[in-house]
Amino acid sequence: MYNRNVAFTPDAIDLLCIYQWPGNVRDLENTVERLVITSGIPEVDVALVKEVLPFKGPKPTSLPVIDFLMPLQEAVELVEEQLINMAMEQYKSLKLAAKVLEVSQPTMSRKYKKLRNKIEEARFSPVIELPTTYRPYGLIEVGDS
Repeated sequence: MYNRNVAFTPDAIDLLCIYQWPGNVRDLENTVERLVITSGIPEVDVALVKEVLPFKGPKPTSLPVIDFLMPLQEAVELVEEQLINMAMEQYKSLKLAAKVLEVSQPTMSRKYKKLRNKIEEARFSPVIELPTTYRPYGLIEVGDS
């Protein structure tokens, strides 16, 4: 390997960690060597790593299915929730998920907490639709005989 002292920023290391390496360890070694040789600076940052690695996810095979009209903000929130869930399932880390989704860590933390609260509320408060004529046992309204 090329003998040169170059430091990697923590963010650059995170990107190298979350990259889906298609080959073996040799691919990683070659990429790190290329970054060290071509950097020309004493520190490799995120921008340089993004130039070298193709961070293109797989193309979606189908578009999100929305089969009824809804407010645009609701649709955006649904897609955002889906992306957050996918990132958290894959990376198991708020920090790494935030990097992949290209949002700040505090934003990711806030959005994930909101999503978790929404899921908890839905789990503990089931929606029960009662018939319009339902009256709890023992209650008699004025005018009933």
